[in-house]
Amino acid sequence: MTKAIKTKYVKQGYAEVQGELIVDETSTTRTVVKRAMTPKGIRAIVARQKKNNDGDFIDVNEVDFRSIGEDCGVKIDIPTAGLKELAIDLYHLFKTRKEQGVKFGEHEYIVAEKDSVLIVNDKNNHQVIQQLIEGDYSEEFWKELAESDSDLVTKLSSAKLQ
Repeated sequence: MTKAIKTKYVKQGYAEVQGELIVDETSTTRTVVKRAMTPKGIRAIVARQKKNNDGDFIDVNEVDFRSIGEDCGVKIDIPTAGLKELAIDLYHLFKTRKEQGVKFGEHEYIVAEKDSVLIVNDKNNHQVIQQLIEGDYSEEFWKELAESDSDLVTKLSSAKLQ
């Protein structure tokens, strides 16, 4: 499983997680969780949305619980699949926040199984290329390179022959 987490810094140590996590949906309504990374952890807002005439989901009936009677409240049902999705999402958010902190600007983090990704940067690119060669991936590498940039393959093979 590979998942991207996109954040946008808003103010002092507060970064919104881009996109709403949908935990329940019908043809006309849905329940979403809006998440953010903060200096103290993760915050979340659960919102009930309704489809408008344009077919877009919008927040409805925002209630300030400080101003309603003590016998009033809201009950939002979240099915098992939605709770499972929320639990997994929160786990990844807490882990990402702990490892990366809350950074200024816009960032994208990739959450994946360690064995399913290859991280290549200026420090390890030589080592990664060496592993590709030693791992007998050279034929596959040239095939992929030929499909994506045939001119480069021609230049490299000509340079090798000289």
